[in-house]
Formats: sequence, C-alpha cells, structure tokens
Amino acid sequence: MAFFPQLSTGVACQYPLRRTQVFRSVVNRMRDGRQLKAFDAGSSGLEIELDLNGLTDDEMTGLEQFFSEQEGRRNTFGFLDPAMNLLQWSEDFSKSAWTRGPLLVLNGSEEDPWGTQRAMRLENTAVAAQATVQAISAPGGYRYCEVDPIG
Repeated sequence: MAFFPQLSTGVACQYPLRRTQVFRSVVNRMRDGRQLKAFDAGSSGLEIELDLNGLTDDEMTGLEQFFSEQEGRRNTFGFLDPAMNLLQWSEDFSKSAWTRGPLLVLNGSEEDPWGTQRAMRLENTAVAAQATVQAISAPGGYRYCEVDPIG
C-alpha cells in the first residue's frame, strides 16, 4: 500500500491541520409522508485538510508524483494522522502491546503533569541500556521520533 509522503523535515503535514468526522444518515420516505432515519455505520469517515506552504522543490515534486501515481483521489493510500497516537496503551507500559527489556522495572501510580496518579516510571536495574518498544503497522522508512535508550 502506498503512504502519503513525509516532507524533508520528517512530518506529513504542517499546521494548521483541519480534521472533520463525517457521518451519513439513510432516509426512507414512506407513502404516507413519514420518514424513517437510520445512521449508516459503513459510511463514516475522516476528512483531513492540509495546508502545505513553503515547500522545497523536491517536496513539491514528490507530492505531485504521489498525486499522479494515485490518480488523484482514485486509489487508496495510507495517511498517518499526525493528530492521533499511533501507539496502543501509551499510558500503560505494563500492557502486552509493549515489549520491554528484562531488567526494566515499572512503577505505576506516579504523579503526572495534571496532578493525577496516572503516570508510570521506568527504572533500569541493569548495567546495560534497556528499552521498551512497540511495533506499529506503518511504513518502515518513515521517521516518527528519536528516543535515547534508558541507560
């Protein structure tokens, strides 16, 4: 599957970013004038409007080539929504979605920036660097973030 290209800075879009959740209702009009309305669950979608300004020539060429390859809106492609979290359970490293080093100790119920006790502390009890990782279904060539191992 093709994915929307990243810009040279490693991002897929610039801000402002506009996201709109779209829903559809099905309406059946009866002969007596009554209407039956129902939510069409199979037609909901997310519309994302991007403003791309100040692009380099290479970035613009890449986007134009991608648009041509996808035949405009005709073909399906993946777009990693920059306003969404790609990770599962990013607030709880004890969940099975995470794989962590054998000597990392998790301490839950730590104070978070909002004054609640929902943060977790990772403690490396080994001499060597340890890490906690999660695999996501996304292109391998993308740049997502850079994190130093817990040392």
